[in-house]
Amino acid sequence: LTWDRVDLDAGVLRLPDREVPLEPDAAETLRRWRLRCERFSPYVAVSDRLRKRLVPQSMTTLARHALDGVGQTEVRLLDLRYDYIRRQLLTHDWPWVLRVAGVSVTNYRANMAFLQDVDRAALQSAPAGKEDEELLLWRVMQAERRTPAGIALWLSSQMGLECGEIVRLTWEQVDLERNLLLLPDREAEIPAPVRWVLRDERAGRVPGDDPHVILTPRSRRPMDATRLGVLARTALIRGGITDRSLADFRRSSARDAERAALLDYVAEHGSISRREAAELLDVTDGMAYRRLLDLADGGALVRVNYRYYPAAQAVRPEEQRAAIRRCVAERGTVRREDVAELLHIGKRHTARLLRRMTEDGELVLRRGEKTYALAE
Repeated sequence: LTWDRVDLDAGVLRLPDREVPLEPDAAETLRRWRLRCERFSPYVAVSDRLRKRLVPQSMTTLARHALDGVGQTEVRLLDLRYDYIRRQLLTHDWPWVLRVAGVSVTNYRANMAFLQDVDRAALQSAPAGKEDEELLLWRVMQAERRTPAGIALWLSSQMGLECGEIVRLTWEQVDLERNLLLLPDREAEIPAPVRWVLRDERAGRVPGDDPHVILTPRSRRPMDATRLGVLARTALIRGGITDRSLADFRRSSARDAERAALLDYVAEHGSISRREAAELLDVTDGMAYRRLLDLADGGALVRVNYRYYPAAQAVRPEEQRAAIRRCVAERGTVRREDVAELLHIGKRHTARLLRRMTEDGELVLRRGEKTYALAE
């Protein structure tokens, strides 16, 4: 496989005999790998260390070590290929799957027909956790991708569009060259899998069709939001998701976007306050506080006084004294600036904490040196 056959904008691998659609995780992985490796080799499978094309034996060995490292000791690359075909059979007919996978009918009937023996009823009736629900949603969207409900689910779950925005959307607002949706109040970047769905839908339109993206299947007229919501709800139930609606996925997408914006801000500035979060998200202080608490409860951020820091760079308040004692034990003495850098908190809060530890007899202040040492 060479990079000129990897079309990340369209979300496909353009092989000599077929095109293979890329799932979002695969596309993102290839995007990151391309940034690292394309400059020194036209091949996708290269050694990161030697910067040379990998031979099949080396690829198999690398995959074997990676699988063993996460406890998948009985899984081979061929098993992953079988798993891919099995998952595609859940949402597509077998001729489509064979064409995408590059498998002949003879080979399929002789060696792979057992893969189609999938208990779909068990899959749809099983209780869904978060990861299971994401997989079910992905399967629903793949199965319904050429229907109004499927297109709506793609636009809602991947881009956060409201039902009203979806039914009003016209092809004049869809700029596939720049990968943008030109909405009345904003421009939204179109993710690769959504571009793939929209391109397929636009390719199926004929001259004289209404310019709206969502049309009724028979009369080919614009659809109202109520009917689209019912169709999406029906598709979700048919796919095994019984307690969610189109609006739920839109809200989930919006929360994910807010979470990403907050984490990006913290990564750039080192920390964030409630007021800064409210200005960033254009919400009230109370709503910003709840968003920050959710990130703190999930372990992504640590609250120290009135600011929130990356979890990997800050010490929780209840652990700060122990962290200072360990640091002093290792170094012998520390300055206030050392402690502020260790805890990623301001000088004022550092001074207050060191004063309390000194008053409690945990540390001793050496005034001439302006350093702190452990008490005897």
